[in-house]
Amino acid sequence: MMGLDMHFDKVEKVEGYSLEELKAFNQEIIKASDEEALNGLPVNIQELLKRNATSGESLPKLLTQVGYLRQSHTIHEWFVQVVQDGKDDCRQYPVTKEQIDLLIKGLTKSINVTPRYEFVEAKALAESILNQVDFEAEYLLYRSSW
Repeated sequence: MMGLDMHFDKVEKVEGYSLEELKAFNQEIIKASDEEALNGLPVNIQELLKRNATSGESLPKLLTQVGYLRQSHTIHEWFVQVVQDGKDDCRQYPVTKEQIDLLIKGLTKSINVTPRYEFVEAKALAESILNQVDFEAEYLLYRSSW
């Protein structure tokens, strides 16, 4: 079944690397066939992967999922306008704590007027993200897919 999927991931900030570089490392990790292929990554990236490793995974991950929404078109449009500068291109975009706070504030007002399930679910997710992400030490990323 096709539809709108909204992914929220976090990645630890690593001194000496920009968010774009961390995303590039993540693509290398996704393409790796086994752990040996990861040995070419910088030592501090390998250490981060070890910290993120969970049992049962074939390969550790650089990004950790902190949230997911499905078919929330109004919320997705908010992210396109506020976070993505109007570009709806299914790429990953960094999201600030201030943007999440703004989303929660707007959703609270909307829920008070029209308590739609979509808004209640999105507000609960945004509050959960605030509890899961240390914005001083981690980046929050938003990506949609169709």
